[in-house]
Amino acid sequence: MLSIAFRLSSLAEPQMPVGFVATATNAENSTWREFGHLPVSYVMAVAAVKAAMLAQGYAEKHDIAPDEAKGRRIMLWEKEGEKIILMMWEIEIAKTGCAWGVSND
Repeated sequence: MLSIAFRLSSLAEPQMPVGFVATATNAENSTWREFGHLPVSYVMAVAAVKAAMLAQGYAEKHDIAPDEAKGRRIMLWEKEGEKIILMMWEIEIAKTGCAWGVSND
């Protein structure tokens, strides 16, 4: 089971659950800020990310799962005016992709 403890990071960005493996980062705000995966099933990863975001004070504004059976979703979270777009997708049975960025609107 995935822990809901947090990785250390800047206060200006959301912290993904422990176990998140970042494979790319971009601090220039021109694309996704962080891209990687969680080593758990899609269902467990979604639950862990939602719990982590809520624990940090983010409010879930939208959760769109256009094809839940294929393990794909995009979420919008907000905290103190900062909007975070978070995308998740199933890579394989025990590996879930995750990318997040800051909305500029």
